[in-house]
Amino acid sequence: MAVPCFVFGLPAAATQDAAAKLDGVSLLIMQAFNMKGGTFYTMIRTPHYAYRELLYQNIIQGRADSDMAVSGDLLLFIVNRVLERNEGEL
Repeated sequence: MAVPCFVFGLPAAATQDAAAKLDGVSLLIMQAFNMKGGTFYTMIRTPHYAYRELLYQNIIQGRADSDMAVSGDLLLFIVNRVLERNEGEL
């Protein structure tokens, strides 16, 4: 039986046995690193606009879909890109 997650920032439909989706992970990453986004992300802050913002900032690269499952390798790649970007701003 799947127990819903009640952690702030997770999508309402997230469960412990479900695969993490790229748009939900994008929102968590943008919140964790206090990233600023474009106009729509700033106003609405949904997983959809977080995903679009990471695409625009070229953090998510290659063929990607907001509904695709996120592997551990992809998660580490995205976090590494964010850290490199933040390091360049210092």
